[in-house]
Amino acid sequence: MAIVANEIGYLIGQKKIASTTVGGSFQVIDQVTGQEVYAGETTFFGLDQASKDFVNLADFTEVDKPGTYIVRDEAGEESCTFTIGEDVYHAVHQDMIKDLYFQRCGSAIEEAYAGIYKRPCCHKDTQKKAMLLTDHSVTMDVTGGWHDAGDYGKYVSPAAVSIGHLLYAMLLFPDKMQLNLNIPESGGTMPDVLCECLYEINWLFKMQREDGGVFHKTTGMRHPGFMMPEEDEDQFYIFEVSSMATADFAACM
Repeated sequence: MAIVANEIGYLIGQKKIASTTVGGSFQVIDQVTGQEVYAGETTFFGLDQASKDFVNLADFTEVDKPGTYIVRDEAGEESCTFTIGEDVYHAVHQDMIKDLYFQRCGSAIEEAYAGIYKRPCCHKDTQKKAMLLTDHSVTMDVTGGWHDAGDYGKYVSPAAVSIGHLLYAMLLFPDKMQLNLNIPESGGTMPDVLCECLYEINWLFKMQREDGGVFHKTTGMRHPGFMMPEEDEDQFYIFEVSSMATADFAACM
């Protein structure tokens, strides 16, 4: 087992601990200079239930200078490179929300916003004429929204709770949610996070029946193979209205 550190990084003034199966001495190395900046002794922790390894903890909380480092244990094993800084989690915060753009269905993911992860438009034709599962003579346009997972289905309840969390975050921490996500809507009059929410909300409206009930989900009859979304040409179906989807939709709105 290699020595394990927090690969995202550690905050200045906070605890900094790595773990290793090897007890004894350890060093913290500055990746820029190659110099040792701290040396210490591990303490025995015991059995780690997740890995089933007996582990030792290397506490290097004293290292508080911003920079990039590794931890090396007595056996010469080295951790991943990590950062110590004031706001090492900012990029993770931004990337987690930007991930929703990559989940967009029914539109191309453009190189200007996605770099090497660009891809053509997906599901535009197959979801324009999605069939109601209980009556194939009824078709609906359910393009748009976010893929829920690798199956490329779209589910009302996960959509509603995701939007709910983002809207609460915008309400409670507005200064932390003014992110430039580099999405097609960036630079407009509305924050990027709300623009991304709106992309999903516009799909949710398509899932509402005239009487107010909300269809549960739209998916194929089975998960596609391991393929890019633009390669998935299976027929999509709309699953009947459910109280769960209707309640979650209403709460989100």
